[in-house]
Amino acid sequence: QWLVPLLLGNGGKASLPVSASALRALRLLRLFRILRALKLLRGLLMSDLSWTASSWFEVLMSVVIAMNTVVMAFELDVAWSGWVWIEGAFLAVYSFELIVKMKHAGWRYWVDLDNVFWNYLDFIIVAAGVLDMCIMPLFRFLSTEMLGDDGDAHDSHDGGGSFGHLVRMVRIVRVLRLVRLVKSVKP
Repeated sequence: QWLVPLLLGNGGKASLPVSASALRALRLLRLFRILRALKLLRGLLMSDLSWTASSWFEVLMSVVIAMNTVVMAFELDVAWSGWVWIEGAFLAVYSFELIVKMKHAGWRYWVDLDNVFWNYLDFIIVAAGVLDMCIMPLFRFLSTEMLGDDGDAHDSHDGGGSFGHLVRMVRIVRVLRLVRLVKSVKP
């Protein structure tokens, strides 16, 4: 991805003599990124995930939740186009937490009586976040391209969609996990 702009000049004209086969080879190298990601995923699925049940991991996730709460407060007061990237980073962390906990616990994740409320709540919040951040923009893009719809009526990140507001309100409920952590700390 860094070599192609150097090889191609303004307007896509080659500034250096580059054959089409060399560009195809560079594109083929992009596939190795996917293979690297699959290798990481395989390593994750084959590893011991007992650390997900440890207290330090719970504290770490509580710190992330507290940081997310502060960021949500700033989102209300500061207009910045970069908040969507910050939200995406938090969603990636929460998705990682959900995946590793589900992998570690297996089917017990859904029936553990001590944590069943929190597990379902986490799943609903992460699923709604993925729907709001990834699937709804894809749906808006496809409706714009295929149907010619302007897409403004459905834009949840600009405040026009009620689903986006609902997802943000449900994310605030995640702060209750901090209350659970504080209650579990013995004096």
